[in-house]
Order: sequence, then structure tokens, then C-alpha cells
Amino acid sequence: MVLLVADREGLSGILTLRELLLDRRIVLVLPDDDPETLSRGHILKPRFITGKGGNYGDVSVVMGKMVNNYMIYSPAGRL
Repeated sequence: MVLLVADREGLSGILTLRELLLDRRIVLVLPDDDPETLSRGHILKPRFITGKGGNYGDVSVVMGKMVNNYMIYSPAGRL
């Protein structure tokens, strides 16, 4: 799951849903790299964090690895 957070208020809204997201593999794109924003983003226990305007090539690589791992290790992913 990729969560693109528009602003700090959006992050606050997502954090209210954190119980529903605990078993999800998350790639989190935050609105800024402020230490407080990063700290709050880590509450979601994402697999990867980057900021808006960051290198989305890195997001692509992480997502590719996550999909590949799913296909290898998940019974549902096996053909």
C-alpha cells in the first residue's frame, strides 16, 4: 500500500486509522522531512518512507521487492 500524505492534517487523519493498517505493508510518502512529521509517520511502521519531491525511483524499487516477496512467500501469490 502506498500512502501519499498531502499535509500534516492528512497524516493526522491517517493515524486515526492506524489500527486498520497494522497488518499492511506500507510505503509512506510524507509532505515534508520535519523530524516531528517523520516521527509521526513511523507510528504506522512503514516499510519505506520518503518525502514529496523525493526520489520516486526508490519507491518503485521498494514496491517491486514487496511484490516479488509476496509472489515468492505468499501461498496466494504462488501459481
